[in-house]
Amino acid sequence: MDTRGRPLDEIRARLREARARDTPFASGRILGSMCTAPHPVALEAWRLFEEANLGDPHLVPGARALEEAALGSLGALLRAPPGGRGVFVTGGSEANLTAVLLALRKRGGREVVLPESAHFSFDKACSWLGLRQVTARVKADGTVDVDDVAERLGPQTACVVGIAGTTELGAVDDVPALGRVCAEAGVPLHVDAAWGGFVIPFARRLGRRLPEFDLAVPGVTTLGVDPHKMGLAPIPSGVLFARDARDFEPLAVPSPYVSVERQPTLQGTRNGAAPAATWAVMEHLGIEGYTQVVRQCLAVTDRLAKGLEAAGFPPAIPPPLSIVVFRVADPAQARARLREKGWLLSLAPLTGGLKVVVGPHVTAEAVDAFLEVLPSCAEAA
Repeated sequence: MDTRGRPLDEIRARLREARARDTPFASGRILGSMCTAPHPVALEAWRLFEEANLGDPHLVPGARALEEAALGSLGALLRAPPGGRGVFVTGGSEANLTAVLLALRKRGGREVVLPESAHFSFDKACSWLGLRQVTARVKADGTVDVDDVAERLGPQTACVVGIAGTTELGAVDDVPALGRVCAEAGVPLHVDAAWGGFVIPFARRLGRRLPEFDLAVPGVTTLGVDPHKMGLAPIPSGVLFARDARDFEPLAVPSPYVSVERQPTLQGTRNGAAPAATWAVMEHLGIEGYTQVVRQCLAVTDRLAKGLEAAGFPPAIPPPLSIVVFRVADPAQARARLREKGWLLSLAPLTGGLKVVVGPHVTAEAVDAFLEVLPSCAEAA
């Protein structure tokens, strides 16, 4: 930082230079991200409310009203019960950490039972909270073995984790079966639907045979979802729901410096732009709009899966949703070679391959271009 500052033209030029080094979603070449380009109306709403702090809601009653409206719409989508409550968070990692903390305050215990497929945010949560991870097996289709989960429950179990749209394969755990196991044992069940929460309800409308996963499922106590993924909201926008609003109370602390008496969230200062943007895009697209988004993604996914098969890289499993994993001989080397040619993929460490996430920014034309390049960059396993 210079003593006297720098001219705005110089600052703007530096900003443009830095941004030019980034790969935009519009390029179609970001194939490994669960996030996507925000909808234009969401960006418009964000700009209108970017200075709103929901940590002090007396100052921003308009932003607060939109937050409540957005939570109401999300609660309806995820079939939250009348006594439930949702809070906006920064994303899946904060939602998962908070859910584990809620379970710990509610039940006690020192262990979290979770699938091998669980997101790394649970590593953070357990490390920070001093809990032990008890890992349950994952079946060939990428879903957790519910019988194995049941065998691992014990008096020290604080909670069980189920995944609705795993990070690696997009698999959807049998949440109803997990709910029955947890209800019988009196153990909280948290569902991580950070990615799948804005995909599964619409894929089911299109005839995909997928388990129910939401707050209407008996036994589910908390659920996290990320509007900043397939919900087309800007980053950061996440939501954690609890079946019973009273479950948040053990986290609440007095907040005498602002216009709310107690705050139950990890954040004090809370972004008002994210709820406004989430409300705007949900109201604009509606159920039919999101269904069309998912329909398009599933069609492109099918095209990619067939193309990979024809190129000698068969998908590891039939894609449950719009994530495709295929095995290659040297995943790290293949990813590096593809990156040199401008294609950005993710590793699939549990499968030993590469992962493509087909978001709304991934077009059929981009998939065809990728399939032409792939054989020169990778060898099939």
